Amino acid sequence: MARKVPRYVRDHGLRATWKKVEARLAPRLRRLTPPPTREGPRIVVLSHFLDLSGAPYVLIDLVRHMVGAGLGEHLTFFTYPPADRGNLKRVVALGLKPKVLANPCLAPPLAQGDVVLLNTVGFHRDVLEEVLLATERGVVKALVWYIHEDDPERLFTPSETKRVRRLIQRGRLTMVVLARGAHERFRRHFGVDILREPYRFDLPAEHHLVRGPADFDELRFILPGSVGDGRKGQLVVLYALAAFYGKYYKDDPALYRDFNLTFVGLEESFLTQQIERHRGIHGDRLRCVGKVDRAGSLRLIREANVTICYSLRECLPLFVFEGMLAGHPILRNECSGVDEQLEDGRNGFLVRGDDFWHLVERFEQILNRRKTSNEQLAAMSRRSHDMALARREHGYDGIIGVVKGAFFDSDAAPRTLAVNVADSTSERRAG
Repeated sequence: MARKVPRYVRDHGLRATWKKVEARLAPRLRRLTPPPTREGPRIVVLSHFLDLSGAPYVLIDLVRHMVGAGLGEHLTFFTYPPADRGNLKRVVALGLKPKVLANPCLAPPLAQGDVVLLNTVGFHRDVLEEVLLATERGVVKALVWYIHEDDPERLFTPSETKRVRRLIQRGRLTMVVLARGAHERFRRHFGVDILREPYRFDLPAEHHLVRGPADFDELRFILPGSVGDGRKGQLVVLYALAAFYGKYYKDDPALYRDFNLTFVGLEESFLTQQIERHRGIHGDRLRCVGKVDRAGSLRLIREANVTICYSLRECLPLFVFEGMLAGHPILRNECSGVDEQLEDGRNGFLVRGDDFWHLVERFEQILNRRKTSNEQLAAMSRRSHDMALARREHGYDGIIGVVKGAFFDSDAAPRTLAVNVADSTSERRAG
């Protein structure tokens, strides 16, 4: 490294060189340096990148409820760059001082008796290894893992599955998922009880909309989310709408509503380039927007009137609830969370994720004035809004109960307390 530094300084400057050296050396120095001494155990909250995706918003809301439950003085909050400044301010407003670790390969220093809350599965393997090892050795008293992804077979190797299963069976790890579909898949994969804790959802009053029939003379589709990994399905949606345009719309435009499609959150990637190159395949009705802040994303959702979800491996997509609260009918595939977000025919239409032409036919159905009237779309708008409003009932009681029980050595909240957390007040009463 010493031989490369002068050349790197010449090519990239001193500041960039220092960051590169620091990132390379920090993990090695950490292994040689004992962790600093602290006064007693803590509740360590470790977030994946505190970016503009949905998981950080859910986590910060959960932490707010933890502070409200009297745990604030015991909380220490860690995250990684890039950390959105607005999100950091939200954490600071809770009375916490977030610590941004220098490198995504670094785990936070862990002390005897700590209780750790992990947010998502998207951590570097070195971080997961260090946290799991500390839990296995009893340094971490309890690990609570709030998972926002689905498809456990792809997320966990066979050896990781065995380790996680052992920790759950020993009472040292509580795994938490958001939605019914994911809950069932994780339960089958690990063969043990998994806690299901849906997140709470609410937005300021200006985002609450119920749309009348006149708003659906034109359909303004929106699909927010990153493009690069293909998880959101933007390419399939783009080509399906183009197929509808060529097969149906061009021959009889009077039968159909006019339409446009907005993608939000596009970054530099080959998939983005493909989208940009083919943007004219349905009459140049595509609008591509790069990454925007939270307020900008919500503004674009308010301008649209139909949300599309064609995702892979997502658990309970936040952007769908954002569209529902803005009065959108939903076109949604069967990825996890469909039970909570779609009533087929009442607040939108189900789209089969393994059938391209089914998506084309759904576009034809919702855009056809004779098959789906403006009044039907207005009724779907009302139902979507009501379903999203019900999410305000949740308060993270299951997770907070587990954390409190572990941290204070209490039996007040056993790990099976909220395995079947209800999705509505009526369900909770029925239980």
